[in-house]
Amino acid sequence: MEQERFESRERLLKQLLAAEEERAMGRMGCTLEEMERFLDEILDQA
Repeated sequence: MEQERFESRERLLKQLLAAEEERAMGRMGCTLEEMERFLDEILDQA
């Protein structure tokens, strides 16, 4: 169980880092649909 939490957190951190890198390259925000999918994936992993 602890390993699953660690892996889930690691995936989330990688996704957040990727989003920050995209913003740094000039991409601003996302669509509501993209945000909904992103949040659904996070909840599914929990």
